[in-house]
Amino acid sequence: MVKWPLFDRDLERFGLLHFYQENYQITIVDLSLILHPEIPFYPRPERLPSDIEVLQPKTWSEFNTFGRNISSANLIFFFFQSFGFSRQTFRPLRLIAQIRVPYAIQGISPLPGVGRNDLNPRLFELSVLFKRFFHMNLKNSLVARLKPKWFGIPMAKYALVPCEEKLSISGNSLVDKKTKIIPLHTDDFERFRNFKIHKKKSKKKAVFLDQNMAYHLDYIEINAKAIDENKYFEALRSAFSAIEEKTGLSVEIAKHPRAKYEDYDPRFGSRPIFSDQTIEMVRDSDLVLAHHSTAISFAVLLQKPIAILVTQDMYARHPVDKNCFNALTAELGTELRYIDDLDSDTFENLFKVDLTLYAQYISRYLRHPNACDKSYWDLVSSSITEFKTTR
Repeated sequence: MVKWPLFDRDLERFGLLHFYQENYQITIVDLSLILHPEIPFYPRPERLPSDIEVLQPKTWSEFNTFGRNISSANLIFFFFQSFGFSRQTFRPLRLIAQIRVPYAIQGISPLPGVGRNDLNPRLFELSVLFKRFFHMNLKNSLVARLKPKWFGIPMAKYALVPCEEKLSISGNSLVDKKTKIIPLHTDDFERFRNFKIHKKKSKKKAVFLDQNMAYHLDYIEINAKAIDENKYFEALRSAFSAIEEKTGLSVEIAKHPRAKYEDYDPRFGSRPIFSDQTIEMVRDSDLVLAHHSTAISFAVLLQKPIAILVTQDMYARHPVDKNCFNALTAELGTELRYIDDLDSDTFENLFKVDLTLYAQYISRYLRHPNACDKSYWDLVSSSITEFKTTR
């Protein structure tokens, strides 16, 4: 079960091609039309095999009729919970309880500052708590405080945990002592494992990890304040020009998978934009520019210098953003660079890298300490009883 339309990269990320190649019958339940009707239409991924069934209910009544379609499943991968029981997950979990099929959840792969413990209200100042209350989805907040067992909802049988457990699943209301923890690594670490690293001469490039920041749908979901896209892109263009002048590097854009830009979009000052080449672009770069994209993982794994770019509006957009920016720079040993207020010191020490902090980042955020050195979905397959008994 997923809450967003599938993209090409999801075929590996959710194990769809892995299990298809292992001859498992797969049904996808895509709830995006119900949970996110504001999302524009996205076509079926070209690489998704035609005999994989995709169910896209338009209403909850229609969704409930799909129970018979999935009641014979050996296992359900429940891919759209972050911290457990919530308003969004209530009805799907109720259906799972009714058809009595065991399910697995994915623990989150958090950036610094956005794990469940990091967001404990007791850790925030009063002014931040006030802002957080303003952005809060009250109905979801209420439901999230209820116990799933009150509604007959069982705990997850498996939890796929890609980093330290206290960061990934601590406090998750769908996990208890009977839940089997499967120690893994993140999707970015998986891609890095399979990536051939060739040392090349410097191409005098800096790569910007686009985050679709002005339009990202996650910000709608958490009721975050909108940022002025014109001011945002103007600040980016000014920052890129200043970095190019100071370093002699040319800035190129690694496009966010859900972003819709032209190849040389004027919003980026007509700089070259590339799709689905992020890890290659990071490898071939001399400097990585980012906000708080999870793709920063590639820069850490490839030991590249990272410059964290921010505007005042981005920093104050939502309490989670402020927490993340502060924690991320501390974990990486770098600093925030405000690009809407450039001065002569904004881009000093751009090429500083603390390899000790990078190693700690990998061990905390990118890989569970007990994970074996195998592919993500091979580890999952070998750890789930239902798969062993059906082969």
